Amino acid sequence: AEETLRALEITFHCIETSWRNSEAMERDNGYSIFAMLLRYKMGYTHGPVPELFTTRLQLSANERDSLSFRVLSLILGFVGYKHENPLDSLIINPLAYRILLIDLDLWRKSTPRVQELYYKQFITFTVNSKHHDFNSRRLIRMRIVKRLLYAMKGEAIPEEVLSHFMQTFEVLVKSNFSPEVMRSVSLFITYGFHVPSSAA
Repeated sequence: AEETLRALEITFHCIETSWRNSEAMERDNGYSIFAMLLRYKMGYTHGPVPELFTTRLQLSANERDSLSFRVLSLILGFVGYKHENPLDSLIINPLAYRILLIDLDLWRKSTPRVQELYYKQFITFTVNSKHHDFNSRRLIRMRIVKRLLYAMKGEAIPEEVLSHFMQTFEVLVKSNFSPEVMRSVSLFITYGFHVPSSAA
């Protein structure tokens, strides 16, 4: 686990200190590959990732929880979250943010304390940060509300994190309010009330 964290820190450092590395990650789908390997290595997927590329870590539940929390913290720092002073948080890498945080379902399968940090960072970026207007515009382009609704269709939100999810969802709807968001919410409500003809 410590080796994984060190490798993550080194990777982020190489990207942050070299525009060529940063450009290569964007051009060659580096973040998508990185997300796939991370998901597999931490044991949150059983997809066909050859052992040639990475090995799955053998972790206890507590070790996986600790690793997930630290990995999430590192990724947040990389994309612009300021742990020392959250009010200064600014999304500086929208591509990495979308792929490693929004698209990556790893966080929704983590323990409650990891999910709490995951959902609270949205509120920090869109409400509490001094740069909340800028951050909100970036999240609008990522269609964050639609993505969260899609995630809810796939699996129920655990009761322990439901309050964090709902607070975040309400904030994001208000800060991203638009006809498209209204349509996505309306479609989700319709989906929730729909009864398949076979069950009618």
